[in-house]
Amino acid sequence: MKLIAPLLFLVMSCLSLKAQESDSTTTRVNNLPNGLVEKSTRLKSNRNIRNGFAEISTADNGEIVAQGHYQADQRTGTWKFFKYGRLEQVYDYSQKKVIAVAADPSLTAMFDGNSSNQAHPAVRIGGTAYGFAAYLNYLTHMTKFVEGNYTIYFNMDIDNAGKLTKLSAKIVSAKMDKTIDLNIHKLESEDLEFIPAEFNGVRLNSHLVYKMPYKFWYK
Repeated sequence: MKLIAPLLFLVMSCLSLKAQESDSTTTRVNNLPNGLVEKSTRLKSNRNIRNGFAEISTADNGEIVAQGHYQADQRTGTWKFFKYGRLEQVYDYSQKKVIAVAADPSLTAMFDGNSSNQAHPAVRIGGTAYGFAAYLNYLTHMTKFVEGNYTIYFNMDIDNAGKLTKLSAKIVSAKMDKTIDLNIHKLESEDLEFIPAEFNGVRLNSHLVYKMPYKFWYK
């Protein structure tokens, strides 16, 4: 009997804490500027502030492209980024560094200077499925597509500070072959952030090409 009271008190305390956490936060779904959809934990006292677990997915089929946590509306700790259901990148927002990144044959890197093939290419924070979503969203809103299958080549210049300085897209299909310059000032600041290319500890200016398939149809 002596153990029952302390155990009961502990259980009730845990339930009370759980209730307080639940009472202080709520879940909200909203559209992001890059065309993706975010389901995030937010403060009930201020629903504009994300605070807790969040999951980001595509708008058309709900495919998860990112998972992580917010603290006071800022990304914190490790975030996982996915492409076609596979883990593509792990990035630590607290330490501002890439923890892991999967090789992607759809990316081609070129470097300024005599950096050889041993240089580490620039890395888009967020991988390709999440990281380049804003570029695709911008392109599709400024280009008139007809129904069909396309191949898009995003051409990016990244400086040695890890900032996107120039962006264009080459669109190829059976009925189209054109290149469009995209105004990077129309993008969010986070869409311009990369880990710069590096060789022997020296950061380099570099060029990335990302090749992706795109299917357009009228909904």
